[in-house]
Amino acid sequence: MLSTKQAPMQNQTDLPKLYLESATVPGKTNIFFIGPFGKRVSFASQQRRAFNVVWAVGQQRLLASNPSVAVVGGGLAGITTCAALVAQKCRVTLIEARDSVLERQIATNHRYVHPTVNFWPEKEISGTTSFPYLDWYEARCSTVIETIKFEWKEHFEKSISRFLPRTKVSKIENSDTKVKLTFQTNFGHPDEGMAEGMFDMVFVTSGFGDEASLVSGDRSYWDRDGLEEARDAGSKDFVIAGTGDGGLIEALRLVQKQFNNGNLCLDVIGDLDDLGLSGRVKMLEHEAFAKFRKDDVEAAKFYASAYKELIDDIPLRAKDRLSERFSGIRVRLVGTLPAPFGLWVAPIHKLMMAAAIEAGAVEYNIGKVQSDGAGYAIVAADGSKAPIENTARVVVRIGPSHPLGSFLDASAITMLKEAQQATADILDVAEIDTDFFGAFSKHPKRDVEEYEFVRFRKALADRYFYDHFKIKSTLSVDHPPRYIVPLKSSEDNYDGTLPDKIFGIAVEGERIRLGAQI
Repeated sequence: MLSTKQAPMQNQTDLPKLYLESATVPGKTNIFFIGPFGKRVSFASQQRRAFNVVWAVGQQRLLASNPSVAVVGGGLAGITTCAALVAQKCRVTLIEARDSVLERQIATNHRYVHPTVNFWPEKEISGTTSFPYLDWYEARCSTVIETIKFEWKEHFEKSISRFLPRTKVSKIENSDTKVKLTFQTNFGHPDEGMAEGMFDMVFVTSGFGDEASLVSGDRSYWDRDGLEEARDAGSKDFVIAGTGDGGLIEALRLVQKQFNNGNLCLDVIGDLDDLGLSGRVKMLEHEAFAKFRKDDVEAAKFYASAYKELIDDIPLRAKDRLSERFSGIRVRLVGTLPAPFGLWVAPIHKLMMAAAIEAGAVEYNIGKVQSDGAGYAIVAADGSKAPIENTARVVVRIGPSHPLGSFLDASAITMLKEAQQATADILDVAEIDTDFFGAFSKHPKRDVEEYEFVRFRKALADRYFYDHFKIKSTLSVDHPPRYIVPLKSSEDNYDGTLPDKIFGIAVEGERIRLGAQI
């Protein structure tokens, strides 16, 4: 089931080694770190990494003896790792500092989550995942999390050995042939205590951690921040600290009238794909990584020139979409690079930001936002300070303080980050070995040519069809099975909009009589 399209310098037998090299650090035996680094990072990439690392460990025959395994972190990467491990008949203990799994983003309904938008144009846009388990489709973040959590509870939650909520791991160390965990029980509560546990191996899936903040009131990217409400109520001045994807998204959602939780990105991508410009974006991104992979400053300069030139050539439809901006507000984006275009930022966000800056809708300030507790200031490289008016709304998106700092020193974290980023392109082209994960009896094996699996995904497929097209599907009676969806006649049809596949299963449109009930 491994793809033959991987980079020429690698062969299939190298993959287990590469996955493990990107998930381990010297001196930590049988301790595996799922993330959170990579060329592009998303919900889907974290799941893919979890499946691939478990597969690689399995190829070393470390899962064959019914081992006792701890998974640290109950986020998306954590429960995906658990699902993969229980399919291999491991005894799994899931450890989570919060009260329940997937708690961080469960109430986030102001963000739109998509499986592939961050990876365009390296990957074609697809609105659904196609994993062995825990599939989902593009939707508001809260809907995505609810979808995944339902399948987790329905099929996997009762297959793990133990779940330890309100438990924070403070130390991971090798002890003879075992891995020893030290953790705080009832974390954050008055009766907090300490305990230890011994395991055959540990998977650390603690993800991105809490975002760094300047003052105690700074809100997480996933928390409702009321930015649009503040703008609509009359706030005129906004300062965004940080030029990663989070910072660019915040600036764009403030200035773009049709941002629509991020759906504008998909509309613009569609316009560019129609004109063949996705190939040009891909080429300039490859050039940037080839020339400036270790030079963020020169990469930012290159992007500033390349994307400015590109936006002159985008189709009028895309220009019209992007030109619908709010007037009368001031949005300042603050970062340390000469232009707000980092190597690891999604290309569509860089392109849209280039257009916003060119139009004067966003101002870019080189420096750092700092706070003395009483107010904020933009501090330039020479140390000079420009106070930020008290009437301005300041949003901090300067990246997370990685929880890996509790388990690894700075040099080990740097080593892990470089390994995961360096192998991102190579590892991402290999398909997940679905045969390896197919032995879990409570979940049908992923096989898009078998009715059992296609029927299993039918309910989720219909939710996708209804949410996006207000239609329902039927299941074909021939082989291989596929989803049949109605197409209206005349000018009101879905041609060119319906995906060819969802969850890896073929979709076929069936034209119906104009005026017929759908």
